[in-house]
Amino acid sequence: MGKLDGRVVIVTGAARGQGEQEARLFTAEGARVVVADVLDDRGEALAKEIGAKYVHLDVGREDDWQAAVAAAKDAYGHVDGLVNNAGILRFNTLLDTPLDEFMQVVRVNQVGCFLGVKSVAPEMSDGGTIVNTASYTGLTGMAAVGAYAASKHAVVGLTRVAALELAGRGYASTPSAPAPSTPRCPTRPASTRRPTWTRRRRGSTGCTASSCRWGGSGSRRRWRGSRCSSPRRTRRTSPGSRS
Repeated sequence: MGKLDGRVVIVTGAARGQGEQEARLFTAEGARVVVADVLDDRGEALAKEIGAKYVHLDVGREDDWQAAVAAAKDAYGHVDGLVNNAGILRFNTLLDTPLDEFMQVVRVNQVGCFLGVKSVAPEMSDGGTIVNTASYTGLTGMAAVGAYAASKHAVVGLTRVAALELAGRGYASTPSAPAPSTPRCPTRPASTRRPTWTRRRRGSTGCTASSCRWGGSGSRRRWRGSRCSSPRRTRRTSPGSRS
């Protein structure tokens, strides 16, 4: 018996990398997964392999989101959660970044999360979960990824607002913040990575260094990876004072 039995989850950017591993893990835990991506061949192959539903989804298009949600409900009858995993990364210094490139990153990483929350939340069962993939670079910054860092910082803010506004329906809304060195494809297969569970207050947020935290209402338990935090603050001390 899986820990996500009966849950219906949409995972974006699920044709490869981190999204693929999330789709595999959720399926292994009993969830019915909707694999959403623009890489149709790879997405359809994965969905067929794991027994999921594939939908074409450009996360920057609101009509694509509406079609994806409708397809999920047609296939499974309801939607319990969303993992906003789709994202892109471009390397350039701020002074050398063309506006078109900056806006392309924002459209996928930031606008994609916004449209996902806006489109899926009204259709979810009470007590559902939304996970928005942020990044450690959105908390610390990193040279040559200004557009990416800015978009991921915005995702953290968006998620905090969603957690406050959706708490009345028992939704858990949380950002996932992998470190920059996190590989796109985890070295351990999904079948060997077991989720752990913890209780979490409704309407709260947190960052994780694994793929996501999963939650629900009532007796539903919450999935979380290892926790990550922003850099520790160092207390300044004057000469001769105790630390």
